[in-house]
Amino acid sequence: MPLLALAISYSTQAIAENAPMIQLDIKAQRADLALIEFAKQTEQTIVFSFDLAKQYQAQSVFGYYSQLDALTTMLERTELDAVVDQDGLLSIKLKQINRNDNNMKKLSGVSAAVLPLLMATNSQAVNAQEQGADENIEKIAIVGSRVAGRSVEDLPVPVDILSAEALENTGQTEVGRMLQAIAPSFNFSSSSISDGTDALRPATLRGLGPDQTLVLINGKRRHQASIIHINTSVGRGTAGTDMNAIPAAAIKRIEVLRDGAAAQYGSDAIAGVINIVLKDAEEGGKAAINYGQYSEGDGETVNVDFNKGFALGDDGYLNTTINYRDRAPTNRAGLHGSCQFYGCTELDDGTLLAGDPRELTVERDTFRIGDADSQQFSLIVNSG
Repeated sequence: MPLLALAISYSTQAIAENAPMIQLDIKAQRADLALIEFAKQTEQTIVFSFDLAKQYQAQSVFGYYSQLDALTTMLERTELDAVVDQDGLLSIKLKQINRNDNNMKKLSGVSAAVLPLLMATNSQAVNAQEQGADENIEKIAIVGSRVAGRSVEDLPVPVDILSAEALENTGQTEVGRMLQAIAPSFNFSSSSISDGTDALRPATLRGLGPDQTLVLINGKRRHQASIIHINTSVGRGTAGTDMNAIPAAAIKRIEVLRDGAAAQYGSDAIAGVINIVLKDAEEGGKAAINYGQYSEGDGETVNVDFNKGFALGDDGYLNTTINYRDRAPTNRAGLHGSCQFYGCTELDDGTLLAGDPRELTVERDTFRIGDADSQQFSLIVNSG
């Protein structure tokens, strides 16, 4: 490890010493806005977290500076550091604190570069959580790697971490539609006049079949549904997983691996992996009632959620969620325009000549295309 640290430090110094002086004019402002302005004026790619940077205030920089000197001045009174890795990538990280050393390494001028967070270990992430810095550390993913608990930034494949808050903010009441609203490459198609497919909708990743997306619950395989989509709908001839069987109120977060992972998980993960992590709190809870309908006046939906956590002994937990959803049907079919009785003649311009007088007053709203009437009750118990 010391040899590796020395190589990175040397690379950083070499880049800094050869860096030209650049004229900058950046006013004092929020750190994320200042970093964006720095990137524009220097035409330099810089990697940083908006959620992290917006918590700090950057100082003004005016005059000629090297890139590292300018960032040092801007971030002097914050907990952020500018880091250049061995490949020359410039990024903004939290300052590193070594618990076994009373000295904190800070970026001062050119030569005292702080080692990047790219080498952070799982134990460092745990220490950061113990210090109450949950909102500043990187999110940890279960899927996408054989190494458990890797940081999303370190994963070689695209993984989305969707929190319960992000799912709730979509305004949807079904997990499938929540994912469709915020997860790239995920499609939760609606169909009509497709028998059971109307109720158990096919969920797909990257346009592949529903049975080629692996769905996990707490890292374990979720069973597929017994229904086979046999009509001319998305996923015809396959049996996928019912995404709506798990209520959103029971979900802590959802991890979506948007890449083929058949070599790691099997042939049912050709399109990718969706890992649903259930809530595991041992105390507290939530009760909510949602009501809404479409602007057309139909599709009235009532959704009731109740979640409560209980402690089991000293280290155990039991988290329970009850959900009830009542959704009224929708109809977007319009009026039926063809003849309803024998003896009706249709002219070339579409005009109907009624041979039967009943044709003039017959009901034309005879067809329905839309969501079916649905009632769902769910009970989820997660313990450990």
